[in-house]
Amino acid sequence: MFGPQKRTHSNNNKHFMKYFTTQLVLLLMIAAPAFLFAQETITVKGQVKDATNNEALIGAYVYARGTDKATETDINGFYKLTFSIPKGRTTQTITISYVGYRDDRTTIKIEPGDVINSYTKNFDLMPSALELGKVTVTANKVEEELQDVPVAATVIGTRNMRDRTVSTTEDALASVPNLLTDSYLPSQPTFSIRGLSTNFADNGAENEVGLYIDDVYYSRAYSFNTTLMDIERVEVLRGPQGSLFGKNTVGGVLHIISEQPKMGTSGAVELTSGNYQFTQVRGKANIMPIKDKLALRFTGAYKSRQGWLREENQDVADANQTKFWGFRGAALIKPTEKLEISLKGNYSRDNAAEFTIDLMADSDDNKNLFKVENATHTDRVVNQSEENADFFRDNKGYVGKVKYKINDLLTFNSITAYNDAYTEFYRDFDVTPEDAMTYKASRWYNSFSQEMRVSTPREGRKFFFVGGLYYLNEQIQTHDTLRLFSAMQEVYRQQYNDPSINYPDYFEGGCTHGIIDAKSYAAYASTSIEVGERIRLNTGMRITMEEKAGRFWQMVNHFPKFSGIDTYLTQIASTDDPLRQSVSDKAWSGNIGLDFKTSQKTLVYINVSRGFKGSGFNIALNPDPTASNIAYKPEFLNSYEFGVKVKHNSRYRFNAAAFVTDYKDKQEAAPVGAALRVTNAKSANGVGFEAEFTGLWSEYFRTDVALGALSLEYHDFAFVDQAGNPINLSGNKLYKAPDVTFKFSPEFNYPLGADLKVKLRADYNYTGKTYNDIYNTESIAREGTGILNARLAFSFAKEKYSLALWAKNLTDALYIQHGWITNVGNHASVNPPRTLGMEIRANFY
Repeated sequence: MFGPQKRTHSNNNKHFMKYFTTQLVLLLMIAAPAFLFAQETITVKGQVKDATNNEALIGAYVYARGTDKATETDINGFYKLTFSIPKGRTTQTITISYVGYRDDRTTIKIEPGDVINSYTKNFDLMPSALELGKVTVTANKVEEELQDVPVAATVIGTRNMRDRTVSTTEDALASVPNLLTDSYLPSQPTFSIRGLSTNFADNGAENEVGLYIDDVYYSRAYSFNTTLMDIERVEVLRGPQGSLFGKNTVGGVLHIISEQPKMGTSGAVELTSGNYQFTQVRGKANIMPIKDKLALRFTGAYKSRQGWLREENQDVADANQTKFWGFRGAALIKPTEKLEISLKGNYSRDNAAEFTIDLMADSDDNKNLFKVENATHTDRVVNQSEENADFFRDNKGYVGKVKYKINDLLTFNSITAYNDAYTEFYRDFDVTPEDAMTYKASRWYNSFSQEMRVSTPREGRKFFFVGGLYYLNEQIQTHDTLRLFSAMQEVYRQQYNDPSINYPDYFEGGCTHGIIDAKSYAAYASTSIEVGERIRLNTGMRITMEEKAGRFWQMVNHFPKFSGIDTYLTQIASTDDPLRQSVSDKAWSGNIGLDFKTSQKTLVYINVSRGFKGSGFNIALNPDPTASNIAYKPEFLNSYEFGVKVKHNSRYRFNAAAFVTDYKDKQEAAPVGAALRVTNAKSANGVGFEAEFTGLWSEYFRTDVALGALSLEYHDFAFVDQAGNPINLSGNKLYKAPDVTFKFSPEFNYPLGADLKVKLRADYNYTGKTYNDIYNTESIAREGTGILNARLAFSFAKEKYSLALWAKNLTDALYIQHGWITNVGNHASVNPPRTLGMEIRANFY
């Protein structure tokens, strides 16, 4: 009864092929007229050098303005760029950018009747330590400069992540305003943007925040939060992104973009070690087997660390550690100048995960039932009884992309992806030395998705359009097991006020089984049109149709002399005859707004947007024998935003936004007996503000500052608990919605010689008071806490080699990142203590 279940897969190939064929025909009808535009191909090549010392610049960005064609210089500073332009065009602008140098551009005069159409342009760039580099974002599904996009966004680039010793997704996001991350296990993270998040205790729950890796959607966070390998940037889009990114993006989007293969040869190796026996190795290699036609990139990572929460029971201690390894392979194929094909596959495995959960001290509002001596979460010491603690996670995925430049006006993109993830964890559920209860959760997720879209260039155009079709087929499975042992009788003696409950051979167990088969279809379009001098009208709409079919059953083994397991789960249906339910949703999401460039350096915008999150099923432990609470309704959000973006003298960047959030039927996890059930809060609303500032004060000193403020409450949130008691949480603060976030990062760098540089950076991240449950329970709330990190780095040979010393949580601050109210005592998941280490890195060009 309690063993793993065989996975099942729905068969809907006929349905999908019919859908796929129909939508492909529609796309071809849209794109066909574009083939009529006459084109000609030109090639621009040359070398990029430092104007002061005549040295070649490696990796300079070369871009053909008004097209989507770009390249980078090779190890000798040479570049070659081939692209198509409309026949009859007489000029073409080429731009060059390189970090630490002034941007440059040149305009090529195209001679009529030129048969060769090949031009040579060399560039000598002037160093400019006092210039912020351009930041790229894909909020509109095309690459744009951050300051030109009327969306509240933060981009964390490769260099920023390296300067902050970033290892995981959570680390990367620590510098973003109005964003909260935490996890009590790697597979159980919370991502909260603007106070909107999801409790993943139930595998049936989906995200408030859209999770993407390389344009591919992940509906479950346990396949998203992992060690980062060879990442180009992480984009954070705040506010509903329903037009282009679709369902489950009411809070925003987190988009991880990995480094793509490049036409050249390069690589890097990074070794990191630290206290708690921390070891991390990351490496990458890029090769070009066929010149300008085929590039391959390989990436790998390994990480291990002993647990920082000390486990006194040595029989359990071996499971208290991190063990991770993973790799990714990618290929970029360019058969012609118009066609690009990229293929990518990844695999990763976690064989263990550090403990983070401890029993809280006995108090008036926390009765420590087993009277554990010296119980407290503040000492980072835990004592558990069960010896089979375990964690395992297995992720794999494949992505194929096709990009075809139809002509100068239209580009076609196809993204095909398959992902498969499995995770399980086995834990002492009472977190005490007593043999009371254990919990094992096993979750599966697999998905197939297909997206096709066409788009026009955006930069310098009076009209921009992107439109496409999307299909997602996924299956989610849960197999959770609860076991109750002899010590649980102390709970029952108090619960039922019956001291006679005492059976040495007491044991009960139960299993929850849930399977969800889901299909999602969508069509979307987004436009931006110049309606006046420096004024643009931005609109977007997405129509989404979802179908979900759920199967659910629970099997319970009762103790014949006395039973108490029904507080947690009870018998529901059976393996042969499961409870079946289905839901379907049709919804629209979208946006409309205006942006106004008051000058070349200032953008002001207003935006009204609507987000959508679909219906779902509760497939976790269920104590309701009628299973009347299996399904819950979809949720909708309207957001009203005003923002401003300013870049001054290429040295200062300031972005700010104020917004109003209005929720309908917000999905929240509410306690039902000893379990959590997702239910709908009829309405919730509030306001918020966020601002980011980057200042390059001198050649050697810069600062980054971010501030976020939130005030969000449930306006109408009433439900009935398992005992039939009415509960009204109207007026409570939203779960995982900190009232303030503040980030401050000063950075000092200085050359110590002709070939040696030193960089000192500090990062202070403050998160204000945050409630960890919908009841706003003070004892498990996260109090306002500041975390201070620091890094001292030395680089040699033009940053080819580097050595860094780093420290995280320098002041050893402690806070409750997640908490639970239980009938044996409250539990707290605490943050890591002070960690220290050293990093060595070598780059190979």
